[in-house]
Amino acid sequence: MKNILTHILMKLSDRITPLNAISGYELMRVIDDEHEQLTDDKKKSLKDTFGDDILEKIFFSITGADKISVFSPDMHVRINHLGEIFFCPPTHKYMPDEIAKAYKRLMKLRFPEISQEIDNLVIDFMRKSEYKLSESDSTLKNVHKAYLAESDEFKVQVHIFPSIIFVDDSLKKIREAEENNIIIVPQEQSPAPFVNFIREYPELVETESKVLIWVADINTKNISPFVGLPRDEAFWMNLANPKRSLQSARVWSQGVIRSQVLDGSI
Repeated sequence: MKNILTHILMKLSDRITPLNAISGYELMRVIDDEHEQLTDDKKKSLKDTFGDDILEKIFFSITGADKISVFSPDMHVRINHLGEIFFCPPTHKYMPDEIAKAYKRLMKLRFPEISQEIDNLVIDFMRKSEYKLSESDSTLKNVHKAYLAESDEFKVQVHIFPSIIFVDDSLKKIREAEENNIIIVPQEQSPAPFVNFIREYPELVETESKVLIWVADINTKNISPFVGLPRDEAFWMNLANPKRSLQSARVWSQGVIRSQVLDGSI
């Protein structure tokens, strides 16, 4: 059954080698996808020969030192980018563009798993703040879902992004918009993406900034402010730890908290 394994490994090589950087999450998805394209008989033969954990063996063959076959792609170099691990081919060339693209792919791949919980959090928060929600179209790039939120006094556009890393593509448009906009992003695996964002746009921590970015945490079931002060006191009352959260962004913008990932220690 080595010819079946060779076939899978060569298909994987065609898909992942040109990327030059891939997360473990994406790699496992690609491996599973290639495995699913096999016939049931070939899957059984592969399992009988290499065991139930053949997909894991392929994964560790690609990302580790022990190769299951000479045809196995080699992506054993690990790089930490914004708190996430990415696998790269053994080369002395650092590839920031490829790693940044891999990070964006990872965020888009992983977001559907939490998107409904994020939606529910946003809907519940707005109702607590006595806002009526209706779905609307967003003119911003990479938006998962947009709502028009209305109360007796205020009207705001709410945009849910899969990650804070996609917000900078729309920041200019948000600043120039006449209507009030609230950007909501999910909590990340580490603070690094938020630290990176606010260091790039330190002016957003100023109180007069019209940009409002909130963070939805599905684990605590809370929404916290990241930058910007809401005009409506009802929002302020329902946000979790608003003063402390905004202060964190201010501290990060000043570079007080060092990060191994962001400050070049890795």
